[in-house]
Amino acid sequence: MLQGIDKYVVDDTEEARLNNEKYPRPLNIIEGPLMTVCVCVCLCMCLLLELQLIIQAMTQLLTFHHNVLAKL
Repeated sequence: MLQGIDKYVVDDTEEARLNNEKYPRPLNIIEGPLMTVCVCVCLCMCLLLELQLIIQAMTQLLTFHHNVLAKL
């Protein structure tokens, strides 16, 4: 859904709605599979942000060392 992939949302929602044994209440869907997806997306976003910060720090460090070596 984050990338606009919503092809299966309606079918999956209807399947979950009809499965009263696995999801007796709508809250079970939210607390179950939907929450799992949200947690995974949040973790991925955090990891990407962390990776971006590491790359930025390494780039600054390499630039600093290049400038120091250029002065020698």
